[in-house]
Amino acid sequence: VPDLRLNALLVSTPSQNFATIDKLIKDLDVNMPSQEWGTKIYYLKYADAENIEAVINNVYQGSSSSSGRRGFFDFLPSRRSQSQGSLAGNVVAEAYPTLNSIIVSTSTQRNFELITQFIEELDVPTPEGQREVTKLIRLEYAEAEELEQLLESIWDEGQRSSSSSGRFSFSRFMASGGQADQTDVTSLRGKVEVEADNQTNSVLVRTLQRYMADAVAMIRQLDFVRGQVWIDIQILEVTLDENTRFGLEITAQENKIFGAELTDKNPLVGNIETQLGLAQQISGFNYSLVSNEYMALLHTLMRQNKVKTLSTPSLLARDNTSVSWSSGRRIPYLQSINVSSNTIDGGVSQPLYNYDFIDPPVGINIDLIPHITRSKPDTNGLRTIGLEIEQIQASNFIEFTDFNAPITEDRTFSGYIDIQDGQQIVVGGMIKSKQTEVENKVPFLGDIPLIGGLFRSTETIVENSEVVILITPHIVDMQNADDIEKLKQ
Repeated sequence: VPDLRLNALLVSTPSQNFATIDKLIKDLDVNMPSQEWGTKIYYLKYADAENIEAVINNVYQGSSSSSGRRGFFDFLPSRRSQSQGSLAGNVVAEAYPTLNSIIVSTSTQRNFELITQFIEELDVPTPEGQREVTKLIRLEYAEAEELEQLLESIWDEGQRSSSSSGRFSFSRFMASGGQADQTDVTSLRGKVEVEADNQTNSVLVRTLQRYMADAVAMIRQLDFVRGQVWIDIQILEVTLDENTRFGLEITAQENKIFGAELTDKNPLVGNIETQLGLAQQISGFNYSLVSNEYMALLHTLMRQNKVKTLSTPSLLARDNTSVSWSSGRRIPYLQSINVSSNTIDGGVSQPLYNYDFIDPPVGINIDLIPHITRSKPDTNGLRTIGLEIEQIQASNFIEFTDFNAPITEDRTFSGYIDIQDGQQIVVGGMIKSKQTEVENKVPFLGDIPLIGGLFRSTETIVENSEVVILITPHIVDMQNADDIEKLKQ
């Protein structure tokens, strides 16, 4: 029976057996230095201490085999004998990151020899392609933040853990039993990290060196000069009379604009006559390509002083980038009044009034997105643009209500059309009426009291006008000398 307090054994047996037992205990109770636990510090030159710690503990403590899967080193004969022999469960490793070293404790001198050999095999320089590198790439044309979002959507691991960062980690590899994911080794998904620097318009790329060339090549392909579009806009107000009501007539028999061929017989082209003879006022929007007849009639009305130019803005926009323009005024309107009390010195309560105003805009707002569909001339020397009209909103003030709330009339239009470079489109159809009271009288007689009414009359004149918007996009290729010269002009 063992006596732990005295580190002794109590033996009960016939007296003739004590001699044999004494000899057996003396043979066993000897000092064995080679079996005593010892501790040794290994200073690493190349490997990371924490990674080596995970490797040693996984290999020699049997954590990989306990999960029911075979570890990577179990396929090596020499390692199988070690993990199943005296080293199994007899080695403890602890990383000391300050000195990048490993503290190893084990029980026999032979174990230290095997562990030393194992650490020397792991503590080698990282292969050239496996080194993690960081590179700063300055962008010439693309925006750093937009490019970062695009690359992250392409190279993001998706459902994988974000902590892995897509880079190979020996500790994770060993923790999974030496079973790596079966993925395409040439894929950059989950292996590249990108960070945008907006101040310098640069991107920081961090990945393994063997992936850096492919990552840089992808960024260079995306960092190209984007086309620009110069958009000329003319906003005209055309006066209409009883004989000629100016309006844009599109007798479109097709429901869709896309895919229709723009020929002389196509209903997408506005057919403008000198006498349009509209049966009724058109209060909505219509749009079409501008024909020669349309421009001829427009210039005729200009010579008759029936066309007033409201504004002629010019906008420069990047390809696929929204551009906006607005002109008008805002009409402040008191929406509500909130009253609260404020206690001042002496306990006197003083009311505080909080006025809430709204100011609805009145005027014209234009939002466009140009899409360059063909930046290089085709065989006919033509370039094409897809013009997305996000919104053309025209608001007109009518009057005030009895409680001073403004009444406005709003019209909104949106659409998409493919046109050639420099081709005009016209958006029209917003017709408004203005009534004017005109008094006609005979001089002197019309001012005589009582009988002056016989010599004067009052007439209500209704003046109709239509707001017409002409939009002309021009492609500006920054690599084309002719386009750059036109832009300077």
